[in-house]
Amino acid sequence: MQLSIAYSILFGSIVSQAPTSSASTDATIRGRRQLLLPKTECILFLKDTQYLPIEEEISGEYELEQPDLFHTRVEEKWSCEFDPVQAKNLGVDIVEIEGIDEKFLENKGAKSGLSTMVISGGIIEGTEMLIVPSTAYVEVHELLDGDNKNLRQRQRNLIATSGTLNTLVVRVISKDGTEPSASIQQMRSDAFEDRLCLKSQYDACSHGQLKIEPFQGKTQTGRRINGGVVDVKIDSNPKIGNKQTFETKAKAKAAEIYGDLTQFDLVLFCIPPGTGDWLAYAYVNRWDSFYNDKWCSSISAQVHEVGHNLGLAHSGEGSMNYGDQSGMMGYSYEADDAPNMCFNPAKNYQLGWYKEQVESVNPLTNILAKKADNSRSFLLNGVEDYQFGRNGLNNNLIILRLKQQNSEDDYYVGFNRKKGMNLGTVEDADRVIIIKKTGDPNQYGQSWKVSRLSINDTYAIKNFDNSSFTVNVKLVSIIGNKDATVKVTVKNSVPCSKVKNRVLKFRGRNYKNCDWVSKNKKSRCSKKWGKELLSEWCPKTCGPC
Repeated sequence: MQLSIAYSILFGSIVSQAPTSSASTDATIRGRRQLLLPKTECILFLKDTQYLPIEEEISGEYELEQPDLFHTRVEEKWSCEFDPVQAKNLGVDIVEIEGIDEKFLENKGAKSGLSTMVISGGIIEGTEMLIVPSTAYVEVHELLDGDNKNLRQRQRNLIATSGTLNTLVVRVISKDGTEPSASIQQMRSDAFEDRLCLKSQYDACSHGQLKIEPFQGKTQTGRRINGGVVDVKIDSNPKIGNKQTFETKAKAKAAEIYGDLTQFDLVLFCIPPGTGDWLAYAYVNRWDSFYNDKWCSSISAQVHEVGHNLGLAHSGEGSMNYGDQSGMMGYSYEADDAPNMCFNPAKNYQLGWYKEQVESVNPLTNILAKKADNSRSFLLNGVEDYQFGRNGLNNNLIILRLKQQNSEDDYYVGFNRKKGMNLGTVEDADRVIIIKKTGDPNQYGQSWKVSRLSINDTYAIKNFDNSSFTVNVKLVSIIGNKDATVKVTVKNSVPCSKVKNRVLKFRGRNYKNCDWVSKNKKSRCSKKWGKELLSEWCPKTCGPC
């Protein structure tokens, strides 16, 4: 390793250390271990933590059915994963990052499990955090094939959304003997064997494309595991705020007994009570998730946190990050075997399970000027009715994506049918819901439910794709409680009396003006010139006027 400067924070001041070529230097400040790091590179992971509601749960099967009564806190923290050799030297594999604004990393293009961070120096405090001094420089890089020695590790960490995931559940027992409330047999039932459990729900929602199986057989160390659940005892006792200590020690002890934990596709850690008011957390695009005592048995907590492992963000509504209760990436529920539901349309699109019955449409290019009345109808089914595309001539969709070319937001339309694996959907049953999501449709990103439609309801998306056009989505009918027909219509938000074509010289040619566009509207209105669609240059020609 090249010589570099390491820094330490001492009571708020920055002290420059002598150049060092060692991996770290020990120090003790305020009774906590300090490891001073020289120039360091690590893989970035986003850690999503949900906390218990501020108010007590109400009675009933779905304790959080009325979101206005509850204020669940969510915390997203960037974490730094070291390569295996450095992790062994430091005594910790992943730590939260302090001293860097969360938005700074996002603005630098950081993506969980897909980016590395390089810092000129830092401090590991305890086993919990990496403190980056304000004087340190920070770089974020995309993790590309062949660029990083940790690539093979990263590829193991990123979870696939199809295939079989061999899964281990670890019950963590503290030094004083405090155990999680659920026994080994109960955890085996809650994760793998119950009628409604982690395994059954992912199998049902994916129509058999993603199978979560308990690990069976010998581990790297020759230990045999039957039924996918084990006990691990660590040398710490629970106290408020030491969940990170339990995480670090539980992973270290499990690795000591069973070998490299990435031999398993998923590992769920069940932490005994007493470490704080958190509910559960997971690392996005990684293999591990953690549950606070009784929440180990909650199917919605399990599905939610494994959803983070699969790359899913939260599902919100209004001002609440968890507010969308139509699917599992909203609130979690304390109930053991409920609710029985899947995901919202944006999450379903990202998971890729229904790709044979998905359509992506930009109404300004696929509908405007290509249909006589600037509208098009689509027939939607619920996830229970997915047929792997074998739905005859109907072309029934599970998800309709309304994509925008000049905006980072897309809209996802789906029929939240209350049946089968979605029978327990907590809200908006048998209604068409519209979800807005920012960013790459196939990657991590918070989604927001913006509308729920009953028959004859319309949702208007104004200035669609940063244009003067409004896109209306109307629920026309639901036949047999199964087939929901929606009509997407494009309208100009400017009164027709005021609509005028602009001066167009497509590709610099005088004769290629709006009159030229009018001679072949279906083809030419969707072309672009000067980064704008010709429908924007020629709204009177291409629009509904």
